[in-house]
Amino acid sequence: MTEKFIGYLRLIEACRQGGCPVCRRVAEESRTRLGAILHEHVTDPETRRALRDSWGFCNWHTWMVREVDTSLFGASILYEDLLSQAIDRVTSLVDRPRPKGLGAWLTGLGARLTRLASRDARPDIGDDYGRRPACPLCLTAAETERHCLLTFVACIEDGDLQAAYASSDPLCLAHVLRASEVMSGSPEVRILVERTQEKWQAIRRALRSFVEKHDHRNQTAYTAEDADSYVRAFEILAGARGLFGNDLGAGRGTPRKPNPG
Repeated sequence: MTEKFIGYLRLIEACRQGGCPVCRRVAEESRTRLGAILHEHVTDPETRRALRDSWGFCNWHTWMVREVDTSLFGASILYEDLLSQAIDRVTSLVDRPRPKGLGAWLTGLGARLTRLASRDARPDIGDDYGRRPACPLCLTAAETERHCLLTFVACIEDGDLQAAYASSDPLCLAHVLRASEVMSGSPEVRILVERTQEKWQAIRRALRSFVEKHDHRNQTAYTAEDADSYVRAFEILAGARGLFGNDLGAGRGTPRKPNPG
């Protein structure tokens, strides 16, 4: 059985489970990879090095640890090491002299400008943190995402996937846009987009029905589909919960590579 065929079957299964199928596959693969790290690679030197470089997992994958490692033994080993490293790194903030008055502030500013002007100067801890490599699990999640999108587009007319997607929740906005990037200009992308838009329209109608049925003049009870429509709209516009992170750090320094999803 080829890897493509395995991915195809997993994508069909994801279509049957609710929510954006690609979001679901990325999350499932993340849990599988995280489980392998926590149960088999906690002491692996390459795994430790990658996590030290990235200052640990991202927010999403960090909180996923509790779902994957119920004993938290492997997680405790990893995070003792990561916390020890963080303590050492942050020591530089404690060792800095406290500014006293305008003169001290100007002296500190001059030192910072000198450091930035020197190509050989070592960045301070804030710069180092802002430029850290992406979470290792996010890098593997990006591979899963790309493979899913390529399979989805290339096989959109295949009978089994076509039938599975016909009864599935739609792709989210982010994954529709990413599908158009990975297979730009292909007729299959247009087919996927058209079928997805039809699903979005159905959810929009359910949302409108839910709103209208709250009018005091209305005598018709809203359906379960109406009541659930807002959650489905959330996922269409923002992706699965936790998958894409947030914009809290947007525009601050040099942003790290965003979570894929």
